[in-house]
Amino acid sequence: RALRDQLAEAQKELETAQARASEFEQQAGQTQEQAEADRRRLLDLEVAATEARERLKLHQAQAVDDQRRATELRMAADEADRELLAQASRAAQLDGQVSENKIQLRELEDR
Repeated sequence: RALRDQLAEAQKELETAQARASEFEQQAGQTQEQAEADRRRLLDLEVAATEARERLKLHQAQAVDDQRRATELRMAADEADRELLAQASRAAQLDGQVSENKIQLRELEDR
């Protein structure tokens, strides 16, 4: 009878150990699934980061082009301003000559 009790006790311990082993296996499986999901998320994040870096490079290149174009436009505007001033100066000279010619014409007419 004592042997039977020991056998029953051992059987219970074995069942408890098997149940624990099953729980550990289940937890290990869940942990592995979680690790795989984390790896997939990490890969997705790496892809997104790479795409973001590529977009940033594109925007930076576009910004450089925009700055170059703005510089070209400023230079063209400065050149146009200089030309406008030169034309205004020439127009003022011509106005002065017209006025002088009118005075001379009047003087000639008065003679």
